[in-house]
Amino acid sequence: MQILLDNCRDTIPYLKQGYVLIVVENKTIVALRENGIFLQNENWHTTMKLEDYMELFENNTFVVYENKEFEIGNDEEYYKWRAKYL
Repeated sequence: MQILLDNCRDTIPYLKQGYVLIVVENKTIVALRENGIFLQNENWHTTMKLEDYMELFENNTFVVYENKEFEIGNDEEYYKWRAKYL
């Protein structure tokens, strides 16, 4: 069962619990890091302030990917994810 979140305000509790989310509209990975919200997709990656994330992604839909098992920056996991979702 997939958990769908229809606005970015609903993502905050999941991110704080260590979940990794996917933006449905553009398949961007979203995760919480110490220095902000980490975002990565096929073409780019960035870290931004929570306020900027809330403003830029307010109208997007998110799906909960998994909890704490996805290592951001782990090439093997990234390529498995990319092959499956992109």
